[in-house]
Order: sequence, then structure tokens, then C-alpha cells
Amino acid sequence: TALGVTLGEYVIGLAGVLLAHAVGSSDITRVITSSVGWVGILVILLGTFKINDWNIYSSSLGVTNFIDVVFGRKVNRGVVTLVLGVVGSVLAAVGFLDAFTPFLIVLGVVFPPIAGIMVAEYFVVKRWRRELSESEGLPATSPTWVPATLVIWAVAALVGYFVTVGIPSINSVVIAFVLYVIAGKA
Repeated sequence: TALGVTLGEYVIGLAGVLLAHAVGSSDITRVITSSVGWVGILVILLGTFKINDWNIYSSSLGVTNFIDVVFGRKVNRGVVTLVLGVVGSVLAAVGFLDAFTPFLIVLGVVFPPIAGIMVAEYFVVKRWRRELSESEGLPATSPTWVPATLVIWAVAALVGYFVTVGIPSINSVVIAFVLYVIAGKA
């Protein structure tokens, strides 16, 4: 599988580059219509339908499971799928894709600090490690929230977002790790 996917990706990428050079354009629509015509457009449309089918299916499963677990309510997956499809179509129509890259950048610096805090707690600070290791779920003695972690998380996310040196997500993880170790040892 790894060999087939890897080789397939290189061959498909190479074919795309060669076709773009042959047509003299990097516009994918022009390359497809100039090389294989309506068959290429049909392949792109069907491929898009397939990928979006997977996306809407996994999204509807995720949302229905989230509602069930968090709120204890069962919702109809068909209705959720329809709502997600309409919302996604409306967002696409109003140009949400223009804001998608900045949104991904924010996600890339907001979530990694959580891992830095968890790793620092478990391997370095070890304040609740024994309780975590001995219990099968959450230990009875663990706190429900620790205000210092929220401050550290916010600072690390802001550093990851605003510092332009290095890789933002790695910066935020490292800052969160170091700040949590300092706070934990203090």
C-alpha cells in the first residue's frame, strides 16, 4: 500500500506537471480541457463528489456522536447530514475558503500547546502522575481545572501566532511545555 500510494502520487504529480508544461498554463481547468476534454472534467467532478461524500459522512458521524456524548441526546444522522451539507454549501457560496487558511493557522497554534502541557505534566512535573497511573479513568483526586494551565495555554498560543521565527505550532508546544514545567516546579 505504501509503495502504491507513494508511487501513484509521484506519477500523478508528474503527469500534472508535464500536462501543465505542454499546455503552457498552471490553470487546472485549462490543462484538463486541453488534454482530455469533457472526460477529464467528468473525472474531476466525480472525484470531488466522492471526496465530499466522505467528508459529509465523517462530519455527520462526528457531530451526532458529539451531541450524544456531551448532551446525552440522540439525533437523526440524516438530518444532521442535510444541515451540514446546507451549511457547507452556504459557506462555500459566501467565500469561506478565503478565510480558511487563516482559520487553519489559528488552529495550528491553539491546539498544540495542550499537548505540551500534558507531556510536561506527565513526564516532568508529575503532580498527578501516580493517581493517573493507578486509576482506570480520571482519578478522584485530580482537579477539574487548573487556572495556570489556561494562562500557559493562552500565552503559548499567542506566542505561536505572533512570533515569526521558526514553526508556529512547534513554538507553541515548546513554550507551553517550558512554561508548565516552570509553573509546576514553582
